[in-house]
Amino acid sequence: MEWTEHKAPPLPILKDSTIQDDSIYLYGVDFMSTKYVENYFKRFSTAMEVEGEPSEFKVNWINDSSCTVKLPSAEMAQKAY
Repeated sequence: MEWTEHKAPPLPILKDSTIQDDSIYLYGVDFMSTKYVENYFKRFSTAMEVEGEPSEFKVNWINDSSCTVKLPSAEMAQKAY
């Protein structure tokens, strides 16, 4: 298996798309599981809790190569980015 190959191409941004300022788009997560992505974002959970924000986030898979991570707020998404 080639590690440089992606299972799916990135999706184009459509003209009528809306920006989700509380989410982060990840591409190239072909060989990551939901648990891997969750574990990465758990490092931000402590910071979120300290600032009084709920620490939960949600991973939404788009295809085998892309996902978005929805965070509690736009501010938390920007910090995680």
